[in-house]
Amino acid sequence: MENSENISEQEQLRLSLANYLKETDPLNIGVYNLEPLPAAEYHQNFKFEADDKAYVARMSVMQLSRKTDQIQQEYGYLDYLSKFGIAPKVFHLDMEGHDYPLLIEEFIEGPVFTEPTDENLDKFADVLSDLYATPLEEGHPFEQKEPSYLADFDKYRSVYDEYEGAEVISHWSDRVESSSTTLREVLASLEPLVQSVEPKLVRRDANPRNLIDQNGKFVWIDWEAAEINDPTITVASFVNETELYDWFEPKLQPEQRERVVSQFIEQTGLENGEKLIQARLLIERYWGMIWAIERIFKHKNGELPEHLSTPDRLERYEFIATASYDALQTDLAKISELQDGM
Repeated sequence: MENSENISEQEQLRLSLANYLKETDPLNIGVYNLEPLPAAEYHQNFKFEADDKAYVARMSVMQLSRKTDQIQQEYGYLDYLSKFGIAPKVFHLDMEGHDYPLLIEEFIEGPVFTEPTDENLDKFADVLSDLYATPLEEGHPFEQKEPSYLADFDKYRSVYDEYEGAEVISHWSDRVESSSTTLREVLASLEPLVQSVEPKLVRRDANPRNLIDQNGKFVWIDWEAAEINDPTITVASFVNETELYDWFEPKLQPEQRERVVSQFIEQTGLENGEKLIQARLLIERYWGMIWAIERIFKHKNGELPEHLSTPDRLERYEFIATASYDALQTDLAKISELQDGM
């Protein structure tokens, strides 16, 4: 057998997972031929097929939610949502029997949302509407939060506080401090706006690569960041990531943003929808900066998995931190328009 020091972390995971599946056979398949899927920020995913069906074995190697039971919560989300046609079916959960918490879910076949065409943006608006309208029956598994800009700001600021003063990110200190002070004051003035909103099911990480076109309709995958909260979180997350991150080239354009936002407001009937989305975007910009700075810290201190420790990943995190800070400053400069009438 090849020395484990000479093979990648992903291959080591594949071998350990293959051994686990052989010993436990959770789906009564017998033989599991595992094919690695592209490594994500927080999970390692492997595909396998049996009886003309395709599955994904999904392992939580880092915690987006900063909770140790994250994948157990994700299992509950999928179990609840699969009957509504917006999420994969789920088949198996094991929190202790493998190296990492593991679930097995349906593999969704179809192209990934990689081009912001009018057709794709319209389909995205439709799945946003479906998410907004998802019934929240008694006993649902989602954490329910009262919408609050200040609560979200304080949560994100606390992430930065864990690393504040570290030499490897010291050049970010002035930018974080100045933007934090201004943003918190602005959010305090806008808090009454969001407190009047009815909470709905949302996804905090609306990465377009988590949308698969299945027979002309988008299906969400990767459900680790779902909760009941301010209903503009999902659309603002999508706008922020597709305007600033590298999911689309060229990035989302102003007229395309307007197309998504206007359809979301029209389909949901959300009162003050445009103002709510503008306010939420401030928080998304801020979180993008904090998230990237945290990643820069962990990268430079050797705390990330192998596939996230490459020079190009560090370059990406630095780009996102800068782009998020710049966008936040631009949006804050226009804040008087948003505060009118408050």
